[in-house]
Amino acid sequence: RFSFNHPFYASISPCTRRPAHHPLQTPALSSLGIFSNMKISISFAAVIISLLFPTISPLALTPLSLPVIPQKTVYTLKLGAAAVSAASMARYHYNLEMKPPEETWKGSQAEIRSKWAKHVFDNEEWLYAIQTLRNAITSNTFYASTVLSLFALGAGRAFQAVQTMRTVHDPKSHFMRGSFESLQGYRVATLLLLLLGSAYKFAQAARTMTHAGFMFPTAPLPLLQKMMRKSENSQWGGLRYLYLSMGGVVWVIWGDLPFAVALFLLRRFFIKIDGTLEKVMGVGDYIDGDD
Repeated sequence: RFSFNHPFYASISPCTRRPAHHPLQTPALSSLGIFSNMKISISFAAVIISLLFPTISPLALTPLSLPVIPQKTVYTLKLGAAAVSAASMARYHYNLEMKPPEETWKGSQAEIRSKWAKHVFDNEEWLYAIQTLRNAITSNTFYASTVLSLFALGAGRAFQAVQTMRTVHDPKSHFMRGSFESLQGYRVATLLLLLLGSAYKFAQAARTMTHAGFMFPTAPLPLLQKMMRKSENSQWGGLRYLYLSMGGVVWVIWGDLPFAVALFLLRRFFIKIDGTLEKVMGVGDYIDGDD
């Protein structure tokens, strides 16, 4: 009569249904931890995939009940990567501000505008100055209005999302209060602040150039040069906030890890465009000479 109490079935491993003396169940191979290592490797691969693709849960990648890193740990790693990248970007801009103005693109362009103002003032080329300022004002006004439109659109969508958003507090979670929606609100707020800062800087650039246009025939030269330097700094700030908002878009749509990668790529881009005029454009020295 068939029975699982038979000595033969009693000698079979409950996991593999192979006899205890089967070659795969020998003590020598078991001591190598082959199956345990496979579980750990597959679990590690699942976590890496979940980091690269935030919409995929690591639990969905481990259907064989393999040991996985908890969701809280994965979330912390993603958030940590985003925080480190943001801190690195902030450190880069701090070091950029500490450099002498002649060693940066912003400082070089500000000095060129100062020399341009001196040239116009000395030669009384008022018509040429007004035409140039008109083109610059039109450009900055276009940037300001476009970015402000994007800000208004994003703010409207964010307001609609806030109306339908439910924040669920997890008492077991001590590193964050609220659910994914609350963090998404911080991401959208960061993006909106960057867009608002960009629009403000472009508007300030257009404002200073407009004042300079009225001041050319009457104001003293040092004041005009100061206004032109300020217009360059404002325009540079508007472009910089606009570039950084691209990282904010990536953060809102794809999450923390792609945001960290986007900031890394933006930093490499900034290194190339923040050098002196000679390094960026490959031209001669127009800053030190008076001609």
